[in-house]
Amino acid sequence: MSLLLGIGFFIALPVTPLTQHMQSASATTNNPSFSNSLVARAGTAEVGTSRTTGWNMPGECIKSVQRWVAAAGGYFGPGGTISSYINSPATEVTSATATVGDVVQYSNNANDNDWSQAHTVVITAVLGGGHFSIVQANVPEGSGLVSAASNWAPTPAAGWATRYWRFGTAATSPPAPVAVTQHVYAGTASGGINETYWGNGNSLTTSQLANVGSAVTSTSSFLTRSGSSVTQHVFDGTSTGAIHETYWGGGNSLTSYQLANIGTPITSISAAVTSNGVYHVFSATASGAIWETYWGGGSSLTTYRLANAGAGTTSIWFTVTANGTYHVFSGTSSGTIWETYWGGGNSLTSYQLSGVTSSISSISFRVTSDGTYHIFSGTTAGTIWETYWGGGNSLTTYQLASVGSPVTGIAFQVTADGTSHVFSGTSAGTVWETYWSGGNSLTSSQVGSVGSPVTGVASAVTPDGVIHVYSGTSAGTVYETYWGGGNSLTTSQVGNVGSAVASITSQYA
Repeated sequence: MSLLLGIGFFIALPVTPLTQHMQSASATTNNPSFSNSLVARAGTAEVGTSRTTGWNMPGECIKSVQRWVAAAGGYFGPGGTISSYINSPATEVTSATATVGDVVQYSNNANDNDWSQAHTVVITAVLGGGHFSIVQANVPEGSGLVSAASNWAPTPAAGWATRYWRFGTAATSPPAPVAVTQHVYAGTASGGINETYWGNGNSLTTSQLANVGSAVTSTSSFLTRSGSSVTQHVFDGTSTGAIHETYWGGGNSLTSYQLANIGTPITSISAAVTSNGVYHVFSATASGAIWETYWGGGSSLTTYRLANAGAGTTSIWFTVTANGTYHVFSGTSSGTIWETYWGGGNSLTSYQLSGVTSSISSISFRVTSDGTYHIFSGTTAGTIWETYWGGGNSLTTYQLASVGSPVTGIAFQVTADGTSHVFSGTSAGTVWETYWSGGNSLTSSQVGSVGSPVTGVASAVTPDGVIHVYSGTSAGTVYETYWGGGNSLTTSQVGNVGSAVASITSQYA
């Protein structure tokens, strides 16, 4: 898979043929005191999660492997597809001696800085005959998805080489099964920010993290990591225009504070941390105004009006694409879809991208490996639409499915087999899955019923292959619908937060 990185990220070194770069078995390793199996374990723990892709972003394949090496206790530094390993340093090994936790890299031996056909994976099992089980990121390209593959054999592009690198000591067995804690965060009409968590030795627990003093209308979350330490961040927008952050973990005590107030009710927010360490929260209002609040990475806390994206904005989504362009996509109550973009050499631009036939309640976005952009929209008429363009495709909008009742929230996942899934919750209390690709024809079916109108959905695919859809309701209940990984389709209540859920989001660690 290709990986586009800014030239400032590269370290240009003289490049010599493959054999001259081979390191002997006795060469100094990055940190031989840790086992390579920990690299495989760190990657496996993230299977099913997605991250932002683009220049130097955490969802890219090599950035993910750097994160896994760091989590194992090693260091995988910047550079090209060869120099980054030599400078770290790592030990180069052969395909015959490669083992669990070793890194496999497609490289152009004539050009260390050529990323056009590069891909980086980690071995999780050695199957023999040049075949491995692996964990990888950003397949399909642009998805930022961490996935596992079995019976994998390298297939570099013509003129490219497959190279194997070791950062720690050789491991001879697969990593132990990874247990994860599931976290579902719910913002409520009474101003509560609640967490429901379970798994990895934790019993099912629901607790209020904070109360922000006014009705929460939207939430967004992400995790930040430093080695094995994880900090959880939950952001909320409110009916009074206030924006808050609640964070804890990673050595931080539970803290909730107001970041900004934009002076008008917020309808939707989307938060992310970019590779330069800057935190961003984008907020939308019913008037169509899009605001950005950013801080960190050397930037002081700043809030400003970014753009106007049409009246009645109901849902927004932020992403950074491979050329360093920032995008905020928004859906409106009039059924229009807008894009606001800037950076990557582009001046700030906001325009109507497309439209559907009914009021939009929720949107989700993804870039696929062929360079195609996809926006999925759920509507008050119970329809789900896809808008796509790029990758040789002209701008197209069509109805993907109908779920019979007004859609109140949607979430999107791509599973390891390449299947695309859109999960939707409805005002009738039903939960639906629409899936296609990965050898599947387009199919929509009801997968759950939660007894009260759904007000928001979130989803995850955990390392054990289980698909999870989380639903918040107007009755204040939180439900999980799960299947796969040997589990039959099951829906159960996992929490009650005591007040109508306005928005939910989820993470696992």
